[in-house]
Amino acid sequence: MFRYAVPGILLGVVPWILGMPWARILKVRNLTALALSAGYFMELAVFHWIAFFSALTFTSFRTVVTVYSVCLVLACVLSVLYLFRHPGPFLTSVKGKPMKGSEWVFLAAFLVLTGLQIVRTFTRDITYMSYDDAIYTAFGMDALNADRIGVTDAYTGVASTLNIQRSIQTSLVFPSYLSAVSGISVAGLEHTVQAAHMVLLSYATYVYAAGELFERRESRLVFLVLIALFYIYGYHSHYSLTFRLLGPNYQGKAVLAVSLTPLVLTMLSRKLREPFAWKTGLFFLLLSTGAVSLTLWGAGTMLVLMIFPVALSLAGRERDWKKLLYIPFGCTVPLLFMAMFLVYRFAV
Repeated sequence: MFRYAVPGILLGVVPWILGMPWARILKVRNLTALALSAGYFMELAVFHWIAFFSALTFTSFRTVVTVYSVCLVLACVLSVLYLFRHPGPFLTSVKGKPMKGSEWVFLAAFLVLTGLQIVRTFTRDITYMSYDDAIYTAFGMDALNADRIGVTDAYTGVASTLNIQRSIQTSLVFPSYLSAVSGISVAGLEHTVQAAHMVLLSYATYVYAAGELFERRESRLVFLVLIALFYIYGYHSHYSLTFRLLGPNYQGKAVLAVSLTPLVLTMLSRKLREPFAWKTGLFFLLLSTGAVSLTLWGAGTMLVLMIFPVALSLAGRERDWKKLLYIPFGCTVPLLFMAMFLVYRFAV
């Protein structure tokens, strides 16, 4: 069981350390919720650049594990130093009144529903809910077995030329990193630790969103209970959000749909009502890199998420044209990798 503590630390403690400085910089209500959610995408952003250039240069995956581990330690040290130099609260930035009886009831209901969903991710028929293991898990295991990224056809096992699409989607081999440092198989991680983590990651995002959308604590708790109920009873097809959260939720497109998209939209809805801040732009830059690592479609999705809200905000009476700068912050990395994919696919 000690082996499971390693991915638990990397998926729980490290994101909190990396995300907490940003939660304070952005001055959100639910500090820990945003730290856990955004911190995970910070992890993916750092991992993305290292893993992608490893794929391009055919560097061994062991080198990726070593370099990324060092970078992660350095990033955590910098985050801790920032927190020491800028002391403040860790849970919430707003002190509330003692909880009422009805609020305790809603909180208990939310926790029970969340726990049931975690159990459901373990007990659903794997062959039914996780049909994409044929590519996701195989690609991740191949990075360990071949000690290279994207050089083997995951369907046939035959050596092939570089798969540029899968190489850009570096979240495919993030479980390989977790496997390398913990000794747990890629498939085992995806269907246990990562399955539970993705549920918790999503609800951390919704806790943060609730804090931005509602002033009253009771309203925030009711919102979370309703979200949990919608997920439990919302399975109508393989394209439903319920399938993405409670099925193969370790897939990049699932994380993009149930966690990153609401995180970006909630943050934008608030920051577009405030003056432009370059630190907020840098935050969107990191999130956009995380989106690219999840799936190539995430690059296109990030363009839509950034361009349309900013354009709509400028259509109002009070026009702060500096907010247009959020678009290059959030779109440069996705455009870069989309262009790289097209050039490699059709010109090389």
